[in-house]
Amino acid sequence: MTIAFTQMFFFISFQWDAVTGGENGLMGIERYPLSFFGLFRIGIESSLAFYYFVFAILALSILLLWKLVHSPLGTVFYAIKQNELRAKYLGYNTPFFKWISWLISGAFGGLAGALHALLTHGAFADPIHWSRSGDVVMMVIIGGGLTNFFGPVLGAIIFVALRDIFSTITEHWYLFYGLLIVGIILFMPEGILGYLKVGKSGAQKESSQELKPTSLELKGVE
Repeated sequence: MTIAFTQMFFFISFQWDAVTGGENGLMGIERYPLSFFGLFRIGIESSLAFYYFVFAILALSILLLWKLVHSPLGTVFYAIKQNELRAKYLGYNTPFFKWISWLISGAFGGLAGALHALLTHGAFADPIHWSRSGDVVMMVIIGGGLTNFFGPVLGAIIFVALRDIFSTITEHWYLFYGLLIVGIILFMPEGILGYLKVGKSGAQKESSQELKPTSLELKGVE
């Protein structure tokens, strides 16, 4: 369903020239200075200024999502993720909360799309093609977003970096990227941060077992 709706909206935006600009997209999107109630203005026209502007929005978004995840609403989201039927038995309207999570996801997705339009000075249909719908999933899987809050951030950095590296080597870079994803799923199903977390907890468990005296040692002490 996700891929079907993605492709449907792609064709609408690609063909509806009067509204979306069709194949050429919406050109001429400018970066105007930020004005705070007329008190002072911050220019984001240059690439460096726009970089710091986007970085500030990223930091604020991470902070808001961190607060959300550790709030009562985030606890409900986690309960639905683990066992939706049990969450229903506890009295939660799970379709409503899933709808709320969908709205939050769409809001941050729209924010990212707006920043991308400012970056490229235009809005085009290519980012909503069905072949791009798996990019976010790959970012989450690579970084370990299913087990760690900062997994998607790490996954996005690795995804973009490796995409730029592989694309300079060959035009079939998705093939190598697909092999990388398969390798991560097979050997690190919880992602990089999840794998490191499991390895660290396993090392701590082994060290605690080594420090714990056995029954024979306790008898010797007695």
